[in-house]
Amino acid sequence: MWYEKSGKDADIVLYSRACIYRNIKGYPFPDKMMSGDRNSVIDVVRNAMKDSNLSFVRLDELDEKGKEELYNQYFATYEFLQDGGVSAFLIGKDSDVCVTINRKEHVEIDSIRSGNDMIGAYKAASDIALELEKNADVAFSEKFGFLTSDLRLIGTAVQIGFFVAIPGIEKTQNAYRVLEDRLNKFDWKIETATAPGEAAQVSLYLVHNVATLGVSETDLLKTADQLIKELMYFERKCRKNIMRKKSMIVNDLYYRAYGLLRYARKVTTAEVMNQLSWLRLGLDSVEDDETDIDWMKLNLITHEARRDYGTVIMGGNENTQKAIRRAERVRKILKGDDAK
Repeated sequence: MWYEKSGKDADIVLYSRACIYRNIKGYPFPDKMMSGDRNSVIDVVRNAMKDSNLSFVRLDELDEKGKEELYNQYFATYEFLQDGGVSAFLIGKDSDVCVTINRKEHVEIDSIRSGNDMIGAYKAASDIALELEKNADVAFSEKFGFLTSDLRLIGTAVQIGFFVAIPGIEKTQNAYRVLEDRLNKFDWKIETATAPGEAAQVSLYLVHNVATLGVSETDLLKTADQLIKELMYFERKCRKNIMRKKSMIVNDLYYRAYGLLRYARKVTTAEVMNQLSWLRLGLDSVEDDETDIDWMKLNLITHEARRDYGTVIMGGNENTQKAIRRAERVRKILKGDDAK
């Protein structure tokens, strides 16, 4: 799983993501389709990808373990897994790529890589898209490019995104606005990352392109690389400035954060994210010989606190049990499987 690996620039970029959208010519978009058309599209896509190394499964045949894996890997929402209707998936053997059939578009090719690996994520998705285009009649216009139900995706129909942790920028006056303005100039967007049923999360953001019409894949990738490098430089600079000006405060809050996460018996998602922001600020600067923390652990805690299928299926009236389960999972990461 991507979240079990430590990728490049893991101090800031938790994952890189590439999504490519395609539709099959001659069929309505999914929100207008009857079950017969949905089944036909599934057959077309499955046949087109029959020589690939992807494993096929229909949503209505997916067991709870399969649903849990897709949810935890960010390939599907809980709501879609419960009510997605006549849909299906093609899943890569290493679980780093997933093709969803009949969600918002006929085909959504989704690839996620740990850390800053935009090229790797895009190539994995692009290879599948090329195979589909070779073996199926994909909706395409010489004037507009690939046709989609979402007008913002028409053109290359490619979205590149990064899931980032930027406590330095967030805690530096006006820095977030500077970053936002910079991204807007390239028609990119930054937005607060939220987990289902939770308020806005602390220091976590999604950065992605907006429009795809008139932008080539080459230019899109070049811009993505430029902007994420600028973001990382800015964030690291902000972290250093904060440590230089408020080192004692950060040192204190760093150890307080560790203590809460290491020993708490129940925590909310927002509490976990707030404490992680201080650990991220201090990890490379605080003289720490008392804890065993690294970027892999911090990013895994982020994932466990925000994306846990077992917590979701508890329902909305079990907040205490959710908080207890969340604290147990965090403690296990910080101490090990023997945590009590």
